[in-house]
Amino acid sequence: MELKAGKVYLVTCRRKGTFMMRVTEQRNGWTYGVVAAGRTTAMLDENVCLEGEDVCCRTEFILSAIEQKKVAV
Repeated sequence: MELKAGKVYLVTCRRKGTFMMRVTEQRNGWTYGVVAAGRTTAMLDENVCLEGEDVCCRTEFILSAIEQKKVAV
């Protein structure tokens, strides 16, 4: 799944749950970005990412990504 840098997506990821992500880059099977809204989930509390924090997901684990046209910054 190809996501464009600079765009915001409503992402559903197999391991991190559903959250909004502003993508910064994709490389080597990973998608990097910042949590734009919401928070990720994780097995360990220390791995939860909150709004404004950097996040990365394996691209193959992203189940859906819906581009958001208007997002408050």
